[in-house]
Amino acid sequence: AKTASGITYPSTRYTFEGLLNGLQIMAIDKALPLYVFYLGEEDDKYPNSFAYGAVNLAAFLANAMVLAIQSDACDEHNWQEVAGRDAISNSC
Repeated sequence: AKTASGITYPSTRYTFEGLLNGLQIMAIDKALPLYVFYLGEEDDKYPNSFAYGAVNLAAFLANAMVLAIQSDACDEHNWQEVAGRDAISNSC
């Protein structure tokens, strides 16, 4: 995470353990069948599948860093406004 003056500090909200727990649920357990996080497959039919999975994870982390982790925000930024103000539904 980063302060307003640009000083970095360890995130208090996002942890490696949390990432692993999320991947366990979304990629390995496939708890939500319509929303599976692709990490690759152990199948000779798809020899590059783990490379695709690694790129998928890298892209996810890059996006998460830009939208939430660097500011230690509780969710991605939502730019929806109601009457010129941020909607209350955008709050954490």
